[in-house]
Amino acid sequence: MAMDGAVMQSFYDLAEDQSTTVAAASLLVEKLQTTAKDNLSYSWKRLVKGMSSNRKNARQGFAVALTEILIQFPDVDAQEVYKLCKEINLPTGHVSQKEIRDLYTGFVFCVSALQRSDRLKDNDLCVEVLKELFQILLKNKLSIKDVVFKVFLDVLDSIQPENMAKVFEVFSEELKKGWVQCSAERLALMSYLEKKDASNAGKVIKKHWNFSHLHHPHNYENIATVVKGIHCEDRVEPQLSIILDSCTSSSHFKPKKASKHFFSVMETGENKNTVIFTMVHFLNCLSDDKVGPFVCKHMAEHLQKAHPSSPDCITYMTDAVSKRISTVESLETKVSIARSFLALTPRGHPAYIKFLTLFLKVALLTLQKIVFLC
Repeated sequence: MAMDGAVMQSFYDLAEDQSTTVAAASLLVEKLQTTAKDNLSYSWKRLVKGMSSNRKNARQGFAVALTEILIQFPDVDAQEVYKLCKEINLPTGHVSQKEIRDLYTGFVFCVSALQRSDRLKDNDLCVEVLKELFQILLKNKLSIKDVVFKVFLDVLDSIQPENMAKVFEVFSEELKKGWVQCSAERLALMSYLEKKDASNAGKVIKKHWNFSHLHHPHNYENIATVVKGIHCEDRVEPQLSIILDSCTSSSHFKPKKASKHFFSVMETGENKNTVIFTMVHFLNCLSDDKVGPFVCKHMAEHLQKAHPSSPDCITYMTDAVSKRISTVESLETKVSIARSFLALTPRGHPAYIKFLTLFLKVALLTLQKIVFLC
């Protein structure tokens, strides 16, 4: 049977421009509701096959359209969609790194469409997808880990607490490895599971991760060793966010011990930006009375040693310090922090002007307060 001309045109429109993607997807769905059933089958299969295309805007447009089709046409079998997705987008044989990236990106976009259309809500397919995504995450040279991990978490979020036992069953072998050659993905997964299902997680942690709580202070050195291997450029990787959030939100969190263990371990690594992001995260979790000593002793000293490679990262750190200092009530602490950074920052360093401005601003506030009191 010949395909409807308007349906065929929709595929070209989906890949043209992001501003027309939603309109093109809506038009495709509208046409499919009034055309032969063969058009529907052809359309979702073509969308799945096109997910691995590296043509500009094609993936985004196809993912939006597939999501709409899965929402509007309940008869489209999610299992069949996922089966075709695996056949098309999981690399086999000898393929280049670029092809691997394109294929895995296509797989992730397709899974994302299944997720956004509520087709992975608390079912066996959901668990199967989680297992496949995690296997992709374990591939060390993959450059799209952050995207894969975000989709992995979206799928994991859809599982209700009463069904979490399935997840622990699927990942039991991976979780039982504990700290042995622990990857950031494994630690982030365990951190997330501890937060979502403390009962089941507690049993695994006590037996395989040394203590009854994953982020116990005695585990700080192990955590820091894993975090040291996370490579951040100009933004925080989602794995790092989950690990640090779990660590600092724990009732067992000890800022002084964490600072000592984390930075003594992490400063020996090559990923200097990761250390900066970790410091900023800790900075925002500390009470006012602990901010001054922490900043002066750890962050300022590290700035002198690290020379972070990314200007964006330096801006991120200096802006974070400035923002946090603004919330500290003690002017003495403000001046102390600003002076420490100014003294330790080389004049040629991109952060020097920022800290000089900060120091002068704080000094002016101090003078104004003295004048007011007089």
